[in-house]
Amino acid sequence: MLITIDFETYYGPGCGFKTQNTEEYVRDPRFEVIGFSLKVNDQPARWYTGDHDYLRSVLAQIDWSNAVLLAHNCKFDAAVLYWILGFKPARYMDTLSMARGLVGLRTGLSLEKLGMFFRLQRVKGHEVENAYDKRREDFTPQQLATYGSYCCNDTEMCFELAMYMAPKILPKELELQDWTMRCFVEPKLLFDESVLQQELTAYYARRDKLLQEAGILDVSVLRSDGVMAQFLHEMGVEPPVKLSPKQKNADGSKKTVWAFSRNDVEFMGLLDSDDEQVVALVEARIGAKSSIIESRIKRLLGMSRRGLAPMPMAYAGAHVTRRWAGEDGINVQNFPRNKTLPDQTIILSPLRQAIIAPPGKRMASADQAQIELRVNAWQSGQQDVLDKLASGIDVYSDTASDTFGFKVDKYNNPNERFVGKTQTLGCGYQCAHKRFRAMLRTDARKYGIILQDSSEEFCQRAVLTYRNKYRKIVAFWYAADKALEALAYGYEATLGPYKISDYKLWLPDGNYLYYPDLRYLEKTEEGEIGCEWSYERWDWKARRLVRKKMFGGKLVENITQAVARIFIAEAILRLDTIRYSDGSRVFDVVFSVHDEIVVLFDENLDDDYVKTCLRWAMLTPMPWAPTLPLSCDIGIGRNYAECK
Repeated sequence: MLITIDFETYYGPGCGFKTQNTEEYVRDPRFEVIGFSLKVNDQPARWYTGDHDYLRSVLAQIDWSNAVLLAHNCKFDAAVLYWILGFKPARYMDTLSMARGLVGLRTGLSLEKLGMFFRLQRVKGHEVENAYDKRREDFTPQQLATYGSYCCNDTEMCFELAMYMAPKILPKELELQDWTMRCFVEPKLLFDESVLQQELTAYYARRDKLLQEAGILDVSVLRSDGVMAQFLHEMGVEPPVKLSPKQKNADGSKKTVWAFSRNDVEFMGLLDSDDEQVVALVEARIGAKSSIIESRIKRLLGMSRRGLAPMPMAYAGAHVTRRWAGEDGINVQNFPRNKTLPDQTIILSPLRQAIIAPPGKRMASADQAQIELRVNAWQSGQQDVLDKLASGIDVYSDTASDTFGFKVDKYNNPNERFVGKTQTLGCGYQCAHKRFRAMLRTDARKYGIILQDSSEEFCQRAVLTYRNKYRKIVAFWYAADKALEALAYGYEATLGPYKISDYKLWLPDGNYLYYPDLRYLEKTEEGEIGCEWSYERWDWKARRLVRKKMFGGKLVENITQAVARIFIAEAILRLDTIRYSDGSRVFDVVFSVHDEIVVLFDENLDDDYVKTCLRWAMLTPMPWAPTLPLSCDIGIGRNYAECK
């Protein structure tokens, strides 16, 4: 039975998606369901309104144990259905997730945008805009009827979109979308309030120390680019600038603006200044601009007080590669990792420590070790790297040995090995020496690594060493660059083990990469001449289509990450098949972070059994790459940090 549903709920000052994430909103004491539209299979949608008891009585007539719930942004509607009204379906379907994977590069993903993109006859209404700060009793009968018609129209649009998109999606991807919904709607984990409170206090202390060292008493002043530039001038530093991609001068040329973001290489390079005040100022600026750190900890604290912790993930949040991305303002995908110092001392990440197993349960993480390196070597035919990986040779140390001219060992030369690791991973996608230098310096500061040499000359030599050592990987970049023409014009071609046809690069599992309106155009940056490949994609922040550069190394990076994602996806599906005799899951995969899955299980399960199951899930060879050597790191603990 397919149940398509759309809830209309109270929203008002401080309560709703403009100020809250999904968990905060649905669990807010002010939350109220005004009504919902319900479509059973292909029958017309019907509107129901009343108090929560009445709405439960309507929903109780459905056999939810055999029902598939369909909604647009199903995470929200399913949370309302389960958390507020107490009903849980057998499976979830989400048209937002479907659209992310199918057309996420080409259009916005709201119901209205998708309706226009797919040219539905129905048009999205806007009656919800008249419902601000109105409780159910504030509506007149006529207003409720109008609201109901609007809601039913949304439900019919959702159903039409699903009927069009679902047949175009691989069945396993629909299963993965269902899993993504369950990670949020059916939470299993807890957040440790005391650990989070300690980390918030520590964050304030770190920030205040940075500000004091920079001579700044008011953190808000650093949000002004002009003030930041003035501070740098006073310290004898010429503030870095860049051409704005959006702002224009009166003559239509691009405007020169300050380059003060984390993505600006020259600005981040100031962290290596010999002037400690300059370093403190830049760190303070980053801290002041990155208020997401503070707001995320506060958000997690709130979740810790409201019950079990939903794990919000966006299926195909990385639209090109279909990898999962974090969302809802907490983004577990980029929680700081544990740090391993050169002396092998491990500093646990407080945020990861705060993710804990509930009583009677334990957690385990399984990480696909060096999966991008392995996939990149496999697809390019760099067999020597695969042989070394299969025999247990440390490829990072091997790369570093060639760079430094002496035998590098993981334990005796940790700093040199760090450089080799950065080379091996960072240079695999056509990274130039300036980008490599910024990457090396930034990561060294992050992990407390002392670099003997990070000069431009050294980084040029490091990049050249990599390219001379891994010639087939380099050749694959240039083959990928040529393959862009086939992608642009839609003719058939091959790129290593991959086929290109119908404007798509087909992955081994039946998914594909696509680049809308891929064209070879004149460069647009002032002062640059010649042409470059670029494609059109939807910018969800700007809410419009923008052009993005594309080149061989970038295509290789996209392919590698998309293929690496296949291994994680298959592991999630395999673990779902391990069941107790009553049909319940032995392992609940509670979330995923890039090339890692995190599972919850009964605390009495034997460690060896847990590790055997996880290895089976992570290391089972793919039929299309039987000789690709796989490895995984497994850790078990009571909290996420202990698992790493």
